[in-house]
Amino acid sequence: MNSNISQDTSPNIPPNTSLNKLENQDSLEKRTNVGYDDLRAILHDMGKPMNPLVGYAEILAEELPEGEYKSYAQNLLANSKYMVFLLNELRDGVNVSAGVLEPRISKVNLNEILDEAGTYVEASNLMSKSRKPVKLIKTYLSGNPEVYTDKIKLMRIFYNIASNANEFTEDLIELGFIEGPVDNTDGHLKTYSGFVRDNGNGMSEDVQAKLRKEEYL
Repeated sequence: MNSNISQDTSPNIPPNTSLNKLENQDSLEKRTNVGYDDLRAILHDMGKPMNPLVGYAEILAEELPEGEYKSYAQNLLANSKYMVFLLNELRDGVNVSAGVLEPRISKVNLNEILDEAGTYVEASNLMSKSRKPVKLIKTYLSGNPEVYTDKIKLMRIFYNIASNANEFTEDLIELGFIEGPVDNTDGHLKTYSGFVRDNGNGMSEDVQAKLRKEEYL
């Protein structure tokens, strides 16, 4: 019994690896850019309803008489502005990652950072029946303490630490910057350290127990 068996005798030529890599990289960049565009559009849409909310909160905070409701309005205003600030920061971060915006390094006055972070903490410190107001002390640097950094990121870090202290303290929070040792490795540069102090008892045992659970780790 005869059988005809055909065999491909053509040489096994490997694909052009370099060309494939370039095509794959180009495809990845295109998909990434589309993702950035979608995220920028989402952030833009999220920011739209915040503008009238900020405006309404400003009116309430100004027109309401002194008391509990005015404090609520001030808290709404501060947190609404902070939400706008976070959305703008996230949008700028996306633009930096996409290569359409350079990092925002500029000259920043540390005492101004202290004032802005303190304003948010004071506004979020609501006057309620269950809690008395927390006293806020700000420790300023002398002179004109300026550094080159990303102002928005620095303020966000400082505010987050301060707001956590405000949540778990009882009476007192102190925010500030102190001057550190001179760095002689690069032109005798001054160094500064920020600090947040409070006299609270920290997190309750219930909160600590929740944080130790697997879903929080």
